[in-house]
Amino acid sequence: MQVVFDGTGVPYGIEPFSLLGLIPLGICLFDRFVRQRGWSWMLFAIGTIALLGINGIVNWDIWRIRAMVASGDGLEVTRGAVTQHWSITERVRDTSKSSVSYKTVISEGFDLGALRFAWQRGESFSPATFSNLAEPHLALRDGQRVEVTWFIDPADNNARRIIRLKLAR
Repeated sequence: MQVVFDGTGVPYGIEPFSLLGLIPLGICLFDRFVRQRGWSWMLFAIGTIALLGINGIVNWDIWRIRAMVASGDGLEVTRGAVTQHWSITERVRDTSKSSVSYKTVISEGFDLGALRFAWQRGESFSPATFSNLAEPHLALRDGQRVEVTWFIDPADNNARRIIRLKLAR
């Protein structure tokens, strides 16, 4: 079996998306020290919360998964053949914006006996669990032998999250 995903080696770090929190910090510094406005501390709070909040969630999830792997509590290892796999691409209305816009959602997964592993491509608390984001995307086949190390995550509505995935050659 060949390891195609191993989330236990994901390093702690800064999430690139969280760097957007530097924008309100920059505006705060400009308003505070160039324009001499005192109200800019609100922007400082917003930027700091964005940086610490996003990076805190990602690094907390990595720490939690590493602790789980080290102790072995809650982990399951399942081996077998893929009985069904799917990749569904749909265009859905983006209700987070006031304009008429759409986003593409790719739902993927596979069945391994009676167990179903499902995810949305690229959506995970952290890169420590499998969401098929790497290029090229993993293509599964029915009948392919796999070994999955997973756990049920109460922080993600009791979804099955994959920590390690091995495929037969």
